[in-house]
Amino acid sequence: DCPAGKNSIGSDPFIVNTQGNVYYDDIGWWQQAWLNAYKWTHSKRYLYLAEQLWHYVTAHGWRSRCSGGVVQDTKTSASQDAFANALYLRNSAWLYSLTGETRFMTGSGGKGGAVKDAAFIRGRLIYSYSGTPGASGAQFTIADHLNGCAAAGKNSWLQSQAEMINAWTDMYAAAKTYCGKHKCTVAAAYYNRLADEVARTVIADKLVVEKN
Repeated sequence: DCPAGKNSIGSDPFIVNTQGNVYYDDIGWWQQAWLNAYKWTHSKRYLYLAEQLWHYVTAHGWRSRCSGGVVQDTKTSASQDAFANALYLRNSAWLYSLTGETRFMTGSGGKGGAVKDAAFIRGRLIYSYSGTPGASGAQFTIADHLNGCAAAGKNSWLQSQAEMINAWTDMYAAAKTYCGKHKCTVAAAYYNRLADEVARTVIADKLVVEKN
């Protein structure tokens, strides 16, 4: 199902596995592949593919439980997790920066969008070590998943922490533009501080592991 134009809503993301499951972090990586292809070639077909996948994840992967967020996969037991939401946040912010389309910040059909996903991550997926995330000197990482609606699992996957740093950084860039046009309840600089704090926490953790 290849989109004929911008913001096409497809029914088949072309990565359904043999068990009928879709993994929304996999879709997120594909979105980044198409966005990078668009960046280097300027071919709109790659941008349209990324947009279509965004609409698919928003329509099918977003959940209202626990204040929102994207689940790991289509299995009914799946909960919102670090990878799916880091990728969704980054791709939503990136698409807004590329297109200026407000839907990537505010959502589509009452679901998703960078602003809502950022609020979900801040409210549910932060595993705090010390301080208040966003305040000077705070240390925290992103939890692997939810247990009920609470952050669970000290996530040791540095890849997901790094992707969340990328997500907060891209959200900072997108929010600067978005908040210049719309009233924002959270200042753009806040997302940049979150990126810095996750990075500092990961560096501190790595140093402790090496020292031991």
